[in-house]
Amino acid sequence: MNKNLSNKNRMFQTVNEVVEAYKSFWKTIPVFVLVMTEYRLLLEKIMTTAQAAGVNLTGVTGSKNNTLDDLGSLLFEICSNLALFAERTKNMALHAKVFLPEYEIKRKKDGDLIIYANEVESIVSQYKASLTDYSIDEADILQLTELIASAKKEMPVPEAQYNDKKSAHADLENQFIATDDFLEKQLDKAVDSLRNKNLAFYNAYYFSRNIKNIGIRHETAKKAEAESSSSGAKTK
Repeated sequence: MNKNLSNKNRMFQTVNEVVEAYKSFWKTIPVFVLVMTEYRLLLEKIMTTAQAAGVNLTGVTGSKNNTLDDLGSLLFEICSNLALFAERTKNMALHAKVFLPEYEIKRKKDGDLIIYANEVESIVSQYKASLTDYSIDEADILQLTELIASAKKEMPVPEAQYNDKKSAHADLENQFIATDDFLEKQLDKAVDSLRNKNLAFYNAYYFSRNIKNIGIRHETAKKAEAESSSSGAKTK
């Protein structure tokens, strides 16, 4: 059973990696940002519940695109724009808050990162009318809000939440079913709607959806794109 779950989860993680490789394309589409945020949350729930259930999914948890990493990266981009705005408007108080290197943002502890993200969200809201000439758009604001919400929910599932590993395992199987359902009914459809806008993304996505036994290391987005482009057809 663990091998079947592991193989399935490899597909889930590879889908995530491929979609994230095309983030520059879809990050300005609010509904797609929302769907991907929810999908990543499903993946995190699977991993924490698997730990509580004693299910080994080794080799499939190394995605660089977890919610906290994404939150840190987005904060750096937004803060860079806010720092430029603060410098040009001589707002030194604001400058002191947002002029931070990326490593300093990302090394904040989980709770501290969320607190800082909330502060940045408030700053953006406060100066929104003055930021029209800077690269902070509605999609960035929506993504920040959703990542903060997901990060707050993304606490490890304590083993004590379950009466025994059997109940945790049952919950894990339900989460796999829910994630499959989410892919079919939401993420697949979100990608389908963009087929004519970016065929390479469409093909790479469905190539990753077909991956089953791919070993410990994931297929890269680049290889997925090359393989799917040569096939030129959607397969499920």
